[in-house]
Amino acid sequence: MLTAAGAGAGYAAGQITGKDIKDKSLGPNDLLVRVAAKQVDDDAIPSGSTAPRKALQVKIKAPTKGYLVVTASSDVFDFAASQEQTSCAIAVDDKYAKGSYRSIKVGGADTETNCETNVTVPVAAGAHTVAFYADVLDAGVTYDETALSAEF
Repeated sequence: MLTAAGAGAGYAAGQITGKDIKDKSLGPNDLLVRVAAKQVDDDAIPSGSTAPRKALQVKIKAPTKGYLVVTASSDVFDFAASQEQTSCAIAVDDKYAKGSYRSIKVGGADTETNCETNVTVPVAAGAHTVAFYADVLDAGVTYDETALSAEF
């Protein structure tokens, strides 16, 4: 609620409520946030893989041109005695989202870690596909609990 400086036409005690505000700068497509999210609780990418793989994917519709804010993460395991290199990244509409690539080491004394990333990507109005990819170079690496969300 806003309080007016002086008493005005028909407003008790100089108060203006939300229903009194007429803002024509916002259209019906600007009023709601869109969110697409997905998670898996077990073996998004099980051990045995040795190639880049899609861990999760969501679809989201942008009502106008604007930005997608994307966040993704996975609990990564490797119980080998040596450390292994692995990486994760985000793609929007099958194109790598610049700045989202993350490289981690797992195994040895650190058998569990997270590969997490986020990025903001400009998009046109319409449907978009957002994916979280992992590049698994060692068959002993598991991308386990994994989450992906995209917000417009």
